[in-house]
Amino acid sequence: MDKKLSIIVPVYNVEKYLDQCIHSIVNQTYRDFTLILVDDGSTDSSGIKCDQWKKKDHRIIVYHKPNGGLISAWKYGLMRTDTEYIGFVDSDDWIDSNMYSTLLLEAEKNNSDIVACGWVSDREDGKENKRENVKLAGNTFDADTIRREIYPILISGGDYHWMGISPNRWTKIFKRELLLKNIEYCDERVSIGEDLLTNFCTIPNAERITLIKDFFPYHYRIHSESMIHKYSDLNYKKINILRECLMKVNGILEYDFTIQINTYYIKLMLAQLDNEMLFSKKNYVQLKNSMKKLYQSKKLQDALSKSEISKLPIKYRIYIKCIQMHLYTLLMFIRKVKKI
Repeated sequence: MDKKLSIIVPVYNVEKYLDQCIHSIVNQTYRDFTLILVDDGSTDSSGIKCDQWKKKDHRIIVYHKPNGGLISAWKYGLMRTDTEYIGFVDSDDWIDSNMYSTLLLEAEKNNSDIVACGWVSDREDGKENKRENVKLAGNTFDADTIRREIYPILISGGDYHWMGISPNRWTKIFKRELLLKNIEYCDERVSIGEDLLTNFCTIPNAERITLIKDFFPYHYRIHSESMIHKYSDLNYKKINILRECLMKVNGILEYDFTIQINTYYIKLMLAQLDNEMLFSKKNYVQLKNSMKKLYQSKKLQDALSKSEISKLPIKYRIYIKCIQMHLYTLLMFIRKVKKI
């Protein structure tokens, strides 16, 4: 094991942003790493750009594979690494030059299985950039304190930005061994909540976790092409797959995360309803029927009976109440004028 760190970048149709991403990685102050670019069947020039970068820097390895989704791509890269730690960067984002030197320093100092920093959103629409807030940053946790302090707010600690630990891959380094031991539970069917599933597969098996405070080197780009901002009726099915996979992992753990999983599931489903009202071209009757179908579904009803509604943002609590009382017109009016 000559090198300590491999950085995996799943690449799919990001020709506009890829150069900035790779440039920020190869210019890290920590130099002795392997950068693995996994071209996941790109149909634009992204794959060509990967090959061009490989010629410029001997630390870069490029793989081209048929499109299989984000989890498929990072797993493909992981299986071709041999370093102690693994980092991830999304191909439309970029990082500050001292990110990995800082993460590795903390990992070595604390012998941590996972080290996490913070991130800042970088918006192309000119709106204010925001830094994330994580309740527990500034500490190193052993197995006992992970269970006592991180578990209760791991998935659903209230607002998305106030979970116990940020639900993403890209602000962290993981011990490769930890990822490999749990890779079978990272289901490639999942295409919403991939990072949350990855965290949920690894954190309960970590012996030591370090969360760095007031360090925000990761730049999460928010742009119109981001998958998270696109609406599709299929997203409801995708969220159901995520819940299924989270519950499968939950079934092998000593700690029961059922209430947290269901609370987060409800939030995702209502966020999808939000997007449906905002971005679909459905008329009033179609939206009304969609709300009824969602609320009457067995999976949502089951989740509602085993969740903490009080942990949902107030907007979604109002949504639930409006649907329960058949106040569909009011709900759509509220959403239209963006009062909440």
